[in-house]
Amino acid sequence: MMTNEKINILVTDDNPSKLEQIAAILEDDEINIVKAYSGEEAIEKAKKFSFALIVLDIKMPGLDGFETASLIRKDTINASTPIIFITGTYFSNQEVFKGYQVGAVDYLTAPVNPIILKSKVTVFIELYRKSRKLEQLLVNQERFYSIVAHDMRSPFNPLLGFLELLNSEFDELPREEIKGMILMMSESANNLYALLNDLLELARVKANDFVQTSQKILTTKVVENVFDLYGKNAEKKSIALINQVDSDCILFADENMLRTVIRNLVSNAIKFTPEQGTITISYSETGDKQKIYIKDTGMGIPNDKLDKLFRNDEKYTTLGTDGETGTGLGLSICAELMKKQQGSVSVESELGQGTTFVLSLPKRKGS
Repeated sequence: MMTNEKINILVTDDNPSKLEQIAAILEDDEINIVKAYSGEEAIEKAKKFSFALIVLDIKMPGLDGFETASLIRKDTINASTPIIFITGTYFSNQEVFKGYQVGAVDYLTAPVNPIILKSKVTVFIELYRKSRKLEQLLVNQERFYSIVAHDMRSPFNPLLGFLELLNSEFDELPREEIKGMILMMSESANNLYALLNDLLELARVKANDFVQTSQKILTTKVVENVFDLYGKNAEKKSIALINQVDSDCILFADENMLRTVIRNLVSNAIKFTPEQGTITISYSETGDKQKIYIKDTGMGIPNDKLDKLFRNDEKYTTLGTDGETGTGLGLSICAELMKKQQGSVSVESELGQGTTFVLSLPKRKGS
């Protein structure tokens, strides 16, 4: 649920003036008051809309509050929505028990105290927000597990197939064909190993299994170290690695985390940049932010895929310019590591023109 999404509250009372009074008390930019003037109308509204809370008068002609609540519980999408009952008389123990049976979480006596009503509703709105957030997290987690299960199964299929073929027909197979199968099995095993490594890395980040330290970092040295690590990979594709970070540029961050992020982004850039391309890392300061730019002249990313890059539950991966594969989890790791340093990572891209990743960190005193 988006944080700016209005929350629905159903208010039901057969007395229009009382209903308007309650609606006025609850009026808020974040709340959408849905009004019903009878139990029957409340049930119809409860079938159409999802509510965070239902405020329900007990004494109504036709269906009273208890009957209305019972039918809402049985026959609408609001079967678990909390209900606050309001009545003009004091509650008997029998009424209280009956109300709790049909979903009451609280009772108020009219005339309603605005401060008490508002404070109670605020609590239920907060509970509703947290419940929706938890639901979304669970959905995302299930989607992530599904993606991982699919991705782990894919490398196993050729691996098991070739092993079975080698086991049953090894003596009849030509040497070159056996060698080809071994190469393909090796590729499948390496893909699976890379996926497991990224999964473990992501799990470590989410479990706060990184000892974070903030220190002054000579940024150009971090860039040079990463370029040294991937120099051979870039050389194979004749890709120029250009360090435009000033030699005296200082960042205040966790060096291991920052190096991991830059390493992931440079590795990706090499993968998706064709021969004779360039990868350039530069630096700038904007207001209270320090920014590192990793820019390539690669194949670019479609606009409709950009918002999926840093998410676990929406995986986007494609083959590199030389058919290189990836796990699709590296950018999720980058986003998590930047977040842990109160920073962020963003991306700009144009198909056929290249991609620029921007690492943003807060500027601290002394950096």
